[in-house]
Amino acid sequence: MIFVTVGTQLPFDRLVATVDTWAGKVGRNDVYAQAGPTTFRPRHIDWIPFVDAPEFRRLVEHASLVIAHAGMGSIITALELNKPILVMPRRAGLGEHRNDHQLGTARRLRDRGIAVAFNEAELISMLWNFDQLVAPRRIATRAGAELVATIRDFIMAHPTGSEEIRSTAGRRASVMATDVGSVRALEEGEAATAVAPPPPERQAGCTSSIAMTRLLSENPGRSRPGGIGAIVLLAGGSGMNDLTSAAERSVLDLPMGPAETLFSLWQREIERALPQLGGAPLELRIVGGAPVWSVGAEQGGLLSVQHIDDPHELRGTGGILRDIAADYSDDTYLLVSSGSTMLLEPLDRLVTELAASRSDVAFFADNDDSAGNIMLIRCGCLRTIASVGFVDLKEQALPHIASASSVAVIRRPNPVAVTMRTAAQYLRGLRLHHLLSDDKTGSEAVRTASAFSETWRTVFQIVERDGHVEPGARLHDSVVLSGARVGRGAAVIRSVVCSGAVVPAKAMVVDEVVRRARIGKTIASAIGVGR
Repeated sequence: MIFVTVGTQLPFDRLVATVDTWAGKVGRNDVYAQAGPTTFRPRHIDWIPFVDAPEFRRLVEHASLVIAHAGMGSIITALELNKPILVMPRRAGLGEHRNDHQLGTARRLRDRGIAVAFNEAELISMLWNFDQLVAPRRIATRAGAELVATIRDFIMAHPTGSEEIRSTAGRRASVMATDVGSVRALEEGEAATAVAPPPPERQAGCTSSIAMTRLLSENPGRSRPGGIGAIVLLAGGSGMNDLTSAAERSVLDLPMGPAETLFSLWQREIERALPQLGGAPLELRIVGGAPVWSVGAEQGGLLSVQHIDDPHELRGTGGILRDIAADYSDDTYLLVSSGSTMLLEPLDRLVTELAASRSDVAFFADNDDSAGNIMLIRCGCLRTIASVGFVDLKEQALPHIASASSVAVIRRPNPVAVTMRTAAQYLRGLRLHHLLSDDKTGSEAVRTASAFSETWRTVFQIVERDGHVEPGARLHDSVVLSGARVGRGAAVIRSVVCSGAVVPAKAMVVDEVVRRARIGKTIASAIGVGR
């Protein structure tokens, strides 16, 4: 079996599509791909978006060849299990990652004898002769004592004066070495003593407005009397994906209805929550991603909106928030969310519950116990993050903050928000949004999976202005963006038709992002299909 893996954060359709086309050309039926959060549908290989860690390891164990992006998790597993591996790095210029660090990784791997393809043509050439690839030298499953000592000595002697990094060098939960994607990493082990217990007035299912009132009245911000200095929407980095690149717009500009976008939903919620947030005007900082067209709409003086160019490749989400916190006092809070988040509950209610925890950091946990997309963070905590270098929020900054500050994890039986980063998530979010907006179905039951049980019933049809749908065409839970065209008698089902794309007459499109051009044409040309 040949196992293809691209990780979990972003699609890597260029890799998967190349292997898929090659497999079809040579008649391979033993290729299995973990394809990530993609809308691309391979035709010649079996695939699945994600696998858990035990299944991933089992697949690598049974593979005769591993084909992977230049992610260290995939590479290290293959090396541990002594498997031949063929690596192809992602490229930031193609929207495949936040930066080009995988190119640097790939060059170092190549220098150490690991097979690396830097483009589709090189990958195809190596696939034709993959049986000549040999497994690199097996590596140990744990770092040797000499390596650990060398890293510790380097950190302790580093001349930058980063006290917050040096202080963690000897701990198991080091900022540089910890893998803590889950909330349990903050609640167990060394960090457990730093997690604040709920205050007496915060019982299960109850919140207190007393703490919120105190927070807003006693914690002065940079230029406002309220305790929340700004709302930060992280719209770049891993938010770039097959959907936003095909749509050629920010995720915040994706339509949610005839005259509303995801940004306008956020704007409405923020304006409703202004009394709880300390009054107008309020600063809204959108970090990364494409410029948001909707910001040009009338703000009514309630919001001061600023778009910050995406510095993810240098700072990471934790570093970005640390830099923003420099504009505010220690006791001012930032309300942080992913820009691809759609709220399922009123923002004022969520902010009140977060603030009632009286913690330095408070967030709602996702169903898998990972830190959710809505978070309240005290600026003083963020100042303990390194002032230079890349710091991821969930994997590095949170465990570091938890070692010296109070962190509250709030769990709910139902999610308080949904993520709409991929096309499938966007369409599910749209369905839920329109069900919740329907007086007949907008009950608590729609918050559960049962809301999607009768997917045969059309819930929404969104056609942007200047999007054209010919007579006789049918849309089922689909979106036609401005400049797109759907031909007469065509059927578009659970799909997004992007600007400049055309669905031909009488064609059927199911579960697709239809874009201007398809990647498959380049790949087919490279391997000689159609000649």
